[in-house]
Amino acid sequence: MSGQTPDPYGVPDGQKPDSSTPPAYGQQPAQPGPPQYGQSGQPGQYGQSAPYGQPGYPQAPGTPDSYGQQPARSGSVPGKTMGIVGLVLAFFMPIVGLVLSIVAFVQSKKAGFSNGPALAGIILGAIFTILATIALILIFTVMGGVVDLYIENCIDGSGGTFVYEGEEFACE
Repeated sequence: MSGQTPDPYGVPDGQKPDSSTPPAYGQQPAQPGPPQYGQSGQPGQYGQSAPYGQPGYPQAPGTPDSYGQQPARSGSVPGKTMGIVGLVLAFFMPIVGLVLSIVAFVQSKKAGFSNGPALAGIILGAIFTILATIALILIFTVMGGVVDLYIENCIDGSGGTFVYEGEEFACE
């Protein structure tokens, strides 16, 4: 090598465009060699750039742009899948569904998105958790009363049968 570093953009030293006059606004400088990525030189190819000054066809959705970057997917909301799972679980395991929905909602909010399934999972998970808690309290209260009567009448008492809220229970 003659002490010069090669151009990192791949243009050979002898073929560099004149840098004294910048190209006009909206035009690209002429580059020798094969067409660059995203340019075909032939108008009419779908998803490719047309020659300078001529309108081309729009790029297909989901294809990389001319800089090699993927456009953001329109359906990818952070936490959306977890929000849907939390919503479904809110019906069967309300506490687990509530927790998953809250985590999904926070993830979506941090990313700047709204997450309807997570919000619905939070609401339904909270409602079903409250209803399940009330139901468990009632069940244990009723069962506690029956157990107390059973102990009083069957174990400590004479045996036989006893009546609780109109129902007759037999001691065995």
